[in-house]
Amino acid sequence: MRRPLRFLIVACGVTVAASTVALSVASYLLYFRYVPAVRELVAALPAEEASPPEPYLLTVSKLEPKRFVLLPARGLLARFYPAPLSAMRWNVLFFTWYQLLPLSLPRDELLALHAHFLPLEGGQGLLYGARHYYGKAPAQLSAREVLELLAIARSPGANSPTANPERFRRAVERLATQLGAPAA
Repeated sequence: MRRPLRFLIVACGVTVAASTVALSVASYLLYFRYVPAVRELVAALPAEEASPPEPYLLTVSKLEPKRFVLLPARGLLARFYPAPLSAMRWNVLFFTWYQLLPLSLPRDELLALHAHFLPLEGGQGLLYGARHYYGKAPAQLSAREVLELLAIARSPGANSPTANPERFRRAVERLATQLGAPAA
């Protein structure tokens, strides 16, 4: 009875060790080899996106305290894996990047990437949105204008203030309600 038990323990140990090595190699191949390029991208961001204004930081932190990694993960995947991917491969990559980004980048860099990859109709980024919709620099945006940009970013085509103003207004009101702010 002792031999089968000893064999089972050794087999489990070998399986755990092999799984750990395989996971480490996969993590490196799917994510960690790109970290230097991500850091270079953050360093090359325009100043307005590299250090987003206070209303943007507060609004994103309140609305998406745990989900503000979604946009950077999607944007970085599109940047580093430009070829069409199968749904399964994209999901594996997205899960890997979504889990590892917060562990390898500080919060301010994640928020800068969030501002850079903010999807809007006709373009992306906080800098583009501030200029396109309001004719301002991001630092001049009010909290309400930031909220409106985030409402557009949730669904750029459907929440377009030009193509679908009623749905845009409802999306802004929903976000304002989530923040606990008056819809105004």
